[in-house]
Amino acid sequence: MTAAITSIAVQCSVPQIDQFSLPFDAAGIVVDSADNLFITAGSTVGLYEKAAGATGLLSVATGVSAPAGLGIDSGNNLYISELDNGNVYELSSGVTTQLAPTTALHADNITADAAGDVFVVGYGYNTVYKIAAGSSSASLVTEAIADPVDVTVDLSGNLFVVSVSGTLYEIPVGTSTPVVFPPTAHLQISEAVVGGDGTIYVAAGLTDNNITIYKIPPGSSNPTLVSLGTASLGFPGGMAIDSSGHLFITDSQATNLIEVVSP
Repeated sequence: MTAAITSIAVQCSVPQIDQFSLPFDAAGIVVDSADNLFITAGSTVGLYEKAAGATGLLSVATGVSAPAGLGIDSGNNLYISELDNGNVYELSSGVTTQLAPTTALHADNITADAAGDVFVVGYGYNTVYKIAAGSSSASLVTEAIADPVDVTVDLSGNLFVVSVSGTLYEIPVGTSTPVVFPPTAHLQISEAVVGGDGTIYVAAGLTDNNITIYKIPPGSSNPTLVSLGTASLGFPGGMAIDSSGHLFITDSQATNLIEVVSP
């Protein structure tokens, strides 16, 4: 099944902003190695693909009743959290497999690293789990973050976890102790993603229509404002970065997909 997508050019200074009107309120988003976007729909429920350069959406069969969070590895295998039961699934070559079926993951959001290790946060359970690539079980990373709602990972394996209170924590690779990420300590973070060059992008703000995007380059302690021009952003559902460094933001409160070209 295909769905129409409308492109709206939004005029602004550098960086260039493109805003797309989707036929649903969007949630999770990831981008594969060919710059194809995969987006989960909110109220309409489903997973859709927007091919690079395409103006339409293709429905992707998953067998998952209510896809929510998304992750992707370097082999373009998709990882999906299910809203209804908190399970996690891998979608590879059209085949869907449940991961760590004996563990109550309570998955709210997920991410995956290049090697296929999957990280799962459980809102309401204070849990961060890791499902190692090829493993049939999950290992607990930490229970020290109250109500985690988002997770992302950099190329070195450092985890970044957002709590519902707006704090961004870093869990350095090889450790299980979360520490407040210093550059964002003065901000209230609602969403985060790490680019291939190590730049961290965050959505700051916990109320609808009051969201600001910042970027923190590697080694920097000062967040830099990313302009969205006149694009409308109610509340971020997810963020992703393609191979050219373009930032994509879904809007969970509206039918918008925002692309920030070279933020």
